[in-house]
Amino acid sequence: MASCLRHSINTPENSLHTKENLKINGGKTLEEAMDYYLWEIKPSMGLRGNFFTGRYRIIDTLETSSSVTVFAWVISTWVDTNGNTVSEGSSICEIGFKKEDNLYIYENHYYIKVPEFPYVPQKVSDILSNDDGKIYSDLMAEVDKDIENYLNSQ
Repeated sequence: MASCLRHSINTPENSLHTKENLKINGGKTLEEAMDYYLWEIKPSMGLRGNFFTGRYRIIDTLETSSSVTVFAWVISTWVDTNGNTVSEGSSICEIGFKKEDNLYIYENHYYIKVPEFPYVPQKVSDILSNDDGKIYSDLMAEVDKDIENYLNSQ
């Protein structure tokens, strides 16, 4: 007998992710577009569990008239019903959005290693090298709280 695995994606109350943004594959603002990336693109990567959550912090952006490139630290986790990690990721990402009709539309993403990646802006490298783990700790605390709330809600 096959079991039915229920997948739940935790979109926090303060998320800017909406059904309207699904239709445009992004958002009207960069923050809405990043929420689209976090809640629609990231969950499809890696093994799925019963519950997904994640967070991001924008480190820097490079913007032209037709596109914007976001450098962000992204953390995501899938857990099972007992809170055991099924898959997780923590990475610095370069996320590309095209700008069209006053919208930010998701195009691509790359995982980057600082400073090995050849074209990481110096500002991004400087911020990360002087961070002492604070960005990661802050993001992970939010993810851990989401998982705790999920487990308590069962």
